[in-house]
Amino acid sequence: MPANLTDSNAFTSPVVVPNDTEAANAASLIQGFQPLANRTYYLQQICEVLGIKKIRSGSAAAMVAATGISNKTVWLVEAAGTFQGIYVYDSGSAFVNDDSFVYPATGMGAGAWVHILFSLLNANLGLVTLGPISLGGAGISPTPASKIDAALIQYGNVQTLFASPATGNVNNATTSYIDIPSYSLSVPNAIAGDVLFVDMQLLLSDVVSHVGSFNPVVVDGASTNSIDVPVLIGTGGSFNTTPTSFSGAYTVITGGTLTVKAQFKTNTGGGDINASSAGGSRIRVLHVRP
Repeated sequence: MPANLTDSNAFTSPVVVPNDTEAANAASLIQGFQPLANRTYYLQQICEVLGIKKIRSGSAAAMVAATGISNKTVWLVEAAGTFQGIYVYDSGSAFVNDDSFVYPATGMGAGAWVHILFSLLNANLGLVTLGPISLGGAGISPTPASKIDAALIQYGNVQTLFASPATGNVNNATTSYIDIPSYSLSVPNAIAGDVLFVDMQLLLSDVVSHVGSFNPVVVDGASTNSIDVPVLIGTGGSFNTTPTSFSGAYTVITGGTLTVKAQFKTNTGGGDINASSAGGSRIRVLHVRP
């Protein structure tokens, strides 16, 4: 009766054939057929199941969970038969995962899956030259040939914010800074190194020939930091009729959600600094990321 061979997922070598003096029986023939059967099954598994070494395919979830991956392996991401992108496993990548261009290599426990177009994220700014993605031991180079040099990019806009706070008519007769009530603007999603370009306008006066100070500040983490030197407010004995303007730049230290606001004080005893939004009030912030 014919018998079935049980093939194994292995590239069996060598393939043994019977000698001239051996009988052509099952024992002598199986020693040649078995390695060939194993090799056939091995190739089928690679092509249809496991994927050819360094070229894999499957969902993004399967890619993230994959184990036994060689460095520089390419993964074709697909879902329900729809092609979604090509990623490269970089065992030394330290890039932050964003589940779009950079996926965590959770199954490997180190490195990341990086989209092959990662180096073209600044393509809207123009290409300097085309070239290969740089996959080095420390991860993808931040300025490979196909990405515009970061040194050529002064600022990238994150957000533009505006407020017209209603402060009412408020006074401070002390020589200590206090916050101008309600005169503030929240700046979310800041990170260390970002730059805030701040523009302010508010009607301020310090009467009886005294001089006061207007101090724009940023609450950054646990600190309240001045944006620039305070603006001196002096009236010569009468109220101002023209709003005070201020412009300055602040580099973020801690990040998170910041508060841009202003403080005021009178500089000498007997003064009384006044702020009023009735004469024009604004806070504008251009938030950029170098």
